[in-house]
Amino acid sequence: MNLNLVTLSKKQKTIIEKTENMLNAKKMIEAGIRPGALFGRIMKSCQTIDEALAMWEKHQEQKSKDAIEGKKIVDGSFWHWLVNNQCFHGLPSREFPGSIASNSEKRRWLESGGIRVNGEFPKANHLVQFPIFDLVLFPNSKNKVTMV
Repeated sequence: MNLNLVTLSKKQKTIIEKTENMLNAKKMIEAGIRPGALFGRIMKSCQTIDEALAMWEKHQEQKSKDAIEGKKIVDGSFWHWLVNNQCFHGLPSREFPGSIASNSEKRRWLESGGIRVNGEFPKANHLVQFPIFDLVLFPNSKNKVTMV
């Protein structure tokens, strides 16, 4: 800004400095963060460009690891069932409050034992065995959800 800070009060100077340091889309794009699904999450979660870059880099690293490890949805697997089942569309994210859980986050829930099916903790690529009598999301959490 081209304001003469000498003529402003201390409070006004502080407000201007905070405004200049606020995260916005233009700063994120200039820093190399490409618009996409993660872009909005970063805008909501981060307050500074340093936080935004750290979050972006973490996401890129995880994306690379997933590509290297060949994380693909196998037909008939629990991950495939969880992603394609209408009952689980729109589940809230635990990693990014206020947004919807991504398919990768759902996979991480399965891999970390965040979902119990018929008393067992299936991994993402385990095949679904029907019938399913009970399903518990986040069984070790105070916010567990049981579906019968």
